[in-house]
Amino acid sequence: METAPLLLLLAAAVFMLLMLLSSTSDPDTKLKLLLQHQEAEIKDLRFAVESQMGFSNDGALQKTITEWVRAVHERDDLIISLQKAAAKDDRAIAKLHAKAAAKDDREIANLHAIGNVAGAVGDVDRVGSVGNVWVADVGAVVPTSPALLFDTSKCGIAWHSVIPDNTLPYFFPLPASPAPAPPPPSACVTHPELLAVRCYVNNLSIFPSRIDVAMGGEPLESVMGQIEDVEYAKYSPGAFASPDRGLLPSNHLSHGWYINKVLAGMVSQEPTQVCSQTPTLFITRYEYVNLFHTVTDWWNIFEAVPQEFWAANAKLDLVWLDGHAQGNLDSTWRTAFGGATPVKQLPEGACFERAVVVSAGYASPLWLNNRSWKSPPCIPAADAFAHHMLKAYGHENLKRVPKRVVLIDRAPYTAHPRSKPGKMPRTIANIEKLEAAVRNAGGEVKVVRFEQLSVGDQLKEVREADILVGIHGAGLSHVLFMSEGSTMVELQTNSLGMFSGFARWRPEVSFVSVQMGNGDGSYVLNDMHVQSVLKLL
Repeated sequence: METAPLLLLLAAAVFMLLMLLSSTSDPDTKLKLLLQHQEAEIKDLRFAVESQMGFSNDGALQKTITEWVRAVHERDDLIISLQKAAAKDDRAIAKLHAKAAAKDDREIANLHAIGNVAGAVGDVDRVGSVGNVWVADVGAVVPTSPALLFDTSKCGIAWHSVIPDNTLPYFFPLPASPAPAPPPPSACVTHPELLAVRCYVNNLSIFPSRIDVAMGGEPLESVMGQIEDVEYAKYSPGAFASPDRGLLPSNHLSHGWYINKVLAGMVSQEPTQVCSQTPTLFITRYEYVNLFHTVTDWWNIFEAVPQEFWAANAKLDLVWLDGHAQGNLDSTWRTAFGGATPVKQLPEGACFERAVVVSAGYASPLWLNNRSWKSPPCIPAADAFAHHMLKAYGHENLKRVPKRVVLIDRAPYTAHPRSKPGKMPRTIANIEKLEAAVRNAGGEVKVVRFEQLSVGDQLKEVREADILVGIHGAGLSHVLFMSEGSTMVELQTNSLGMFSGFARWRPEVSFVSVQMGNGDGSYVLNDMHVQSVLKLL
């Protein structure tokens, strides 16, 4: 190879790169062009340089080639750095909401690569005893992406403002960090804005023989007709015990909900069994097969746990302080959060070293019925919650499919022991009219019945939807999990603002309300209703 052709090749490569960059004013475009052309150029340059080094004895040329080899390596390093920066920017941009980009002063949530294992995916916990230690086997774990973290100080008045120091590090110790010693004292705290209470209890023992409640988890067909009252626990004194009982409130807590009943049934007593060291959350589920109400329960569980704990994929257990039969949402609790066991199924005297009693979803900030909530929605928290639920099923990277319209159809099904076969409020009699119109307008349309799908499959459908259409019903709670740039259409049959309230927490998802009427009957779509959807395509 001659010296002149090689130098001309090197000079031409540099000249072309400079021309490309100088003709482009946008930094992002420059970066893309650099990444596209640099790799191809370096490949050619390295071939030319290394070939010439092997065949030339010209000292001056050898020195020039050596310098270019160094430059090539430096440009290799530059490309690697730029690629990392580009990936980081892409993640940031993906999390940047339109409102935040315009005016709102919100902090962009950061992705932290801590661990790669999600919560358990078993549908059924196997409860047993190892010696005197109660354990819940939650099944296998699956690989997942990192948790999505956010700055709670950007979210108005948060729980951390009322929780005593060292409480969270002790009750939710990270695998690589020792828990504070000695343990902080047990305490109940009331949120300064929410109608909500949370109690942190050391060495909480449970005595199911002193709890009057159904066993819970029974096959639905075996308890059809069961009255609801037997599914809600009634506690005799000594149903719960803790050596710290004297540190907890003895009077009725304002907004204590069922937690007041737990405290009323709690006595001061040392554990009689070896305590599980796994952080364990306790909650009473009220409308346990209704997605809307269960999402508010999930939110309270998610929010009660420090973000760093979720990010570390540390182990967590749940105890349901109720006796509900098997429900269609049970497996999602276990998939997204950890082992879950009805309280009546615990062994007598089962002890939990780190017990946290969490308010029910009625006290969630997501629900507009919580009239005391004054602070604006915490958008980064909603993003982190959606990411957590989606990644539990491996759907966090799914995006909307343009022009895909998903229509929610409703049909009668048996959800709980008091379900009435053949009866379903709020249905659409001619959903095929909208289906045909969307298809004729060039859209892709799918009609789904969520009661026939697992929650994982539901999340996949809504995540890939460009437009999600449904009559007022719990399935519209999925607005929290839809992709950026998508639209939810609620066919409104009342004045309730449940789902528009949820939509406030996801401003990157458009929310459209189309009035259908008022009441729980069967509705017929007219041309105006259809056009309200078609204009969104």
